[in-house]
Amino acid sequence: MKQVEQHPLYKKILREEISRAQRLMFEYNEKEIWNTLTVNQRENALLAVDGDMGPDFADEYSEAEWLEIPDSITNRIDLRRYKQNDYVGSFKTFKKIKDEMNAFKGFKELSNGGFSLPAFGLMGDVLGYYEFKDNNDQTVNVKKFDKKTTSLKGEKNHPISVFADFMEEYANDYVGAVKRDEPDKDVEADKRSANMYQRGIYSIITDTSRFSNTKEMQEYVAKVIGTSASNLTTLKTALASYTNANPDKMMQFNIDVQRMSKGYNTGYTPNMETDPNFNPLDFIRKPGSNWTGD
Repeated sequence: MKQVEQHPLYKKILREEISRAQRLMFEYNEKEIWNTLTVNQRENALLAVDGDMGPDFADEYSEAEWLEIPDSITNRIDLRRYKQNDYVGSFKTFKKIKDEMNAFKGFKELSNGGFSLPAFGLMGDVLGYYEFKDNNDQTVNVKKFDKKTTSLKGEKNHPISVFADFMEEYANDYVGAVKRDEPDKDVEADKRSANMYQRGIYSIITDTSRFSNTKEMQEYVAKVIGTSASNLTTLKTALASYTNANPDKMMQFNIDVQRMSKGYNTGYTPNMETDPNFNPLDFIRKPGSNWTGD
């Protein structure tokens, strides 16, 4: 047997069979190799297919799946130069991308092992949300839902390399606005305004020197926020909790309380510079006036 293995003809046949087996294995794995290539690598491969039509192929098929490309083109794409160690080392898995995107505000983990993220418009406003799921075949299922109706607007399976490129663009475009650990300036501003309206409300309903119906207003505020007006300390604490939960309602709440208040005709005019309890929406009102807030 050893003599046969050393025979030149045997070695030639063996080399040919090994080469044929390697070629068949490579052709079998072309889909997987294509899925792991970046968009730039795909474009380069498609450009090399034809000097004239290459640019058109690159525009049309660089983001397509391998089986979506016509055989007349795939038969001419040379993937042999993309050796395994050229793409496996730099290739991002779905899990790795998911772990990275977990740092962004709006990230939600799904029960199917996937995750979702907000879908933003050009001005950074939220238009809906994406859902991403690993298909376990080097592709990722991407769904886009509408914000208002939550209806499905589109669905497609993308090669994981295309998905990785999209996630990188997503991070670059919105890293300054949606990083979970960074404070949301608009939210903080809304909270400060809500707290200001809260202090104004409490100032009005407890200022017996300016208003004749403080008890009535206390009952009204207690009813709105769902507590008792019998204890001012309890009422103040409940008002603060209501403010934290409903910052967007506090401006109108403040206006409603002002409209309800009845002042004495004392000639008192609040001074916004010296009165620490001055209500910012009360600068028009003068005690005893008939102003209704209109």
